[in-house]
Amino acid sequence: MSSALNMRKLSVVEGGPLDRLQLRLGLMELQQPLIVRRALVFSLLAWLPLLILSAFQGTLLKNVQIPFLYDPSAHIRFLLSVPLLIVVTKTSMLQ
Repeated sequence: MSSALNMRKLSVVEGGPLDRLQLRLGLMELQQPLIVRRALVFSLLAWLPLLILSAFQGTLLKNVQIPFLYDPSAHIRFLLSVPLLIVVTKTSMLQ
């Protein structure tokens, strides 16, 4: 029984510096991972700088073959893939 408890506490992903930072920022609590909030914050942290930089560069709506707002691959990468990665990682750790 004690070996099962030791194996459950051992994790490659949990308890690292990123988890401690998320605890301090309030994106995570000890007993509740707050998966939806974390997924939204990290996807916006990845996507918003691209939006701002493309607006400053002038490629948000025009001046290139595929403007940033009309490029579905950028939106899928940052607004769908990043949250899915966070949700899958946390739900796989809960099992």
